[in-house]
Amino acid sequence: MMRHRALLVCRRVARRAPDAFANLAVYVTNSARGSFARCELTKPKILSTRPLFPAARVILDQHFEMDYWTPHERISRDELLKRVADKEGLICLLNEKVDEELLAAAPKLRIAQTVSVGFDNIDVAACTRRKVVATNTPGVLDDTTADFAWTLLMAIARRLLEGDTWMRSGTWPGWDLDQLVGGDVWGKTLGVLGFGRIGRGVARRASGFNMRVLYSDAVRAPEDVERELHAEFVDRDRLFRESDFISLHVPLLPDTRHLISHENLEKMKRTAYLVNTSRGPVVDEAALAEALENRKIAGAALDVYEHEPLVNPALLSRRDVILTPHIASASLETRTKMAVMAANNLVALFEGRRPPNALNADALGLK
Repeated sequence: MMRHRALLVCRRVARRAPDAFANLAVYVTNSARGSFARCELTKPKILSTRPLFPAARVILDQHFEMDYWTPHERISRDELLKRVADKEGLICLLNEKVDEELLAAAPKLRIAQTVSVGFDNIDVAACTRRKVVATNTPGVLDDTTADFAWTLLMAIARRLLEGDTWMRSGTWPGWDLDQLVGGDVWGKTLGVLGFGRIGRGVARRASGFNMRVLYSDAVRAPEDVERELHAEFVDRDRLFRESDFISLHVPLLPDTRHLISHENLEKMKRTAYLVNTSRGPVVDEAALAEALENRKIAGAALDVYEHEPLVNPALLSRRDVILTPHIASASLETRTKMAVMAANNLVALFEGRRPPNALNADALGLK
């Protein structure tokens, strides 16, 4: 009797389900007996351009018919367009573009999920036109990224990588007074460009070094946040001129592309250091290389690049630059949380709920 009722309910749900959820597997439960019946409907097909972490795969494999790209090399554009053609969901990284071409090749697509806080790779307006929900994974990587910005700041100021290279070469002659002298951090002025969650996290860490904190953002932070973080709101010009360290935490917008330009580099102190863990094109790498060559600033540390994965060749051989491969959020715990958040966004959509991190939910009328 229980199974008969469950199947009747399944049939009713299937008849009433909107087109977007036509392939949704429906479960009917009997809470008193702890039993369930599953409708004989196919699971939504999802393409993931990476294998992801086990915790995320458990969620995805339970709810969807998954197609994971597992080869070591990245999925090619042609292969991506081919595989996504019959899929209702896509999980991708910043490297894969979700644009008009891809959306046209995937007429069944209902959600495009990037496993990143940034979503420069997704044409959100195009997704909205085609009624595709675009989602990202914000929030969970804030502290990990702020930690790494400080890692870079300390490493470039104290010439850590130069020292490591020297020791490994076997040519270090022993201690001397003026070896690898760098810049102090304690008591200096930190300039934070972009005062969102990550920028505020960087400012919070500065209190442990008795630093003066200046920040610039399109929107001024509430007074209680400024008091808590001992941060002073200033315009960009003043921040460039007075900071000993500048840490970038802005989104990539027309206004922030090449924000670190010849003009703004000229404003910086000759003893100042630049750290970028935000978006690569925020920095004009050619202008940065020229500024370093002419000793306009003391050094730079970059985790993201203007034409990623390529780096301006003029930066590669410089000892006053630290280059890391986009790993600011790369702790096992944080990257796992990002993948799980992505999985839960998909589950929410196909269960008829608003994905927690939908970028265009209002435009699509999702409740």
